[in-house]
Amino acid sequence: MPVSSTDLKMKPVPIELDRPRNILYTLYGLSELQEAVGSFDALMERLQGKEPRFKDVYLLLWAGLIHEDDTLTPKQVANMVGLGEMSEVLKKAMDAFMAAMPDASQSPTEAAPAQE
Repeated sequence: MPVSSTDLKMKPVPIELDRPRNILYTLYGLSELQEAVGSFDALMERLQGKEPRFKDVYLLLWAGLIHEDDTLTPKQVANMVGLGEMSEVLKKAMDAFMAAMPDASQSPTEAAPAQE
């Protein structure tokens, strides 16, 4: 099922990188991620595997950060994360990604009430 802007729940997840930031998956960020990785299903399989690819982790994070600064590049985001921080970054990015996805039990208007 395609994801539309009305399906998205806007719930930022705070993260400390080069400075305090918020991971938030907007339709733009998700479309950029899809362009970079192809299938979300394949991406999730790789990320939930025994050894996730570094590139998948930083692309996922990048797509969640570009709502704050659309000039950020994947390379800049990759350089914000140390190897020792990978598991925490992946957890937070996955939490934000799953929070953005529509709940199958809700209609799109319940999942994303109108913002005033």
